[in-house]
Amino acid sequence: MVPAMIFVQVADAYGLSAVLGDLLAPVMGLVGLPGEAGLVWAIALLTGFYGGVGALVALVAQVELTALQLNVLLSMILFAHAIPVEQSIVKASGSSFTLTSVIRLVVAFLFGFLLHHIGSFFGALDEPAALGLLPQTESGGGVVAAARSIAETLIFMALMLLFLLAVLDGLKRIGIFDRMTALFTPFFERIGIAHTLAPLVVIGMLLGLTYGGGLIVEESRKRSFTKRELLTPLAGLSIIHALIEDTLVVLALGADLWIVLLWRTLFALAAIAAIAALVRYWPQKAIAEPPHSL
Repeated sequence: MVPAMIFVQVADAYGLSAVLGDLLAPVMGLVGLPGEAGLVWAIALLTGFYGGVGALVALVAQVELTALQLNVLLSMILFAHAIPVEQSIVKASGSSFTLTSVIRLVVAFLFGFLLHHIGSFFGALDEPAALGLLPQTESGGGVVAAARSIAETLIFMALMLLFLLAVLDGLKRIGIFDRMTALFTPFFERIGIAHTLAPLVVIGMLLGLTYGGGLIVEESRKRSFTKRELLTPLAGLSIIHALIEDTLVVLALGADLWIVLLWRTLFALAAIAAIAALVRYWPQKAIAEPPHSL
């Protein structure tokens, strides 16, 4: 988060944000966002979810967003972030880096496009955006003021993540993960994901792509899966993962619960089902070599 926040501050001070914003404005305008928001999403795509969060905190101090725009940007970051790292895990698990990356970007952009146009049509969330529980980074005031704001944000995030880890541990101890695995597994099996892979997809969806992808790598060493069998679960894990952790973080940033949890999850499941339907036409070709170690 620290490099991302500093980069956005420096980029704004030297006018780089405005230049990049002008370049990205035509694309980001399709989802109702200013061009500067494209810089935030680019940082998230390259560095990861928390890098995007840090850039977003700095952006809100410089560019006035509506609550709808904040939710659009957060949703797109949730769907697509950390492409170099996470899609390398997907590749190691046995699927295409390029194809799954493109799927993530398309799903993220499509959700943002629909959310923007539906929200605008109904006039929803048109009030100014606020960062929820998070202290807002100050704009202007020199290096000292910016450093103080960044430090306050990081301290708050550290405390929030400690609380989040405690919540996740508590949910695990009372069996919530087991119940959710039992709930979602039949859906993934019904759309064609292998019986042995479906629970692993649910675990990754709840706890993260790194964890779920690692389990799939391990399972692939025990049994030879075809490319067709692996594409849907790995594309699904790419689209939605760390559902509990990431959702709680963006809620603290002021996201709408219905959008980032319910509608995002339903959209992701619909996208996975659509991918599974298309994958039925995928050539029946076994993987040439077993997944390699990270």
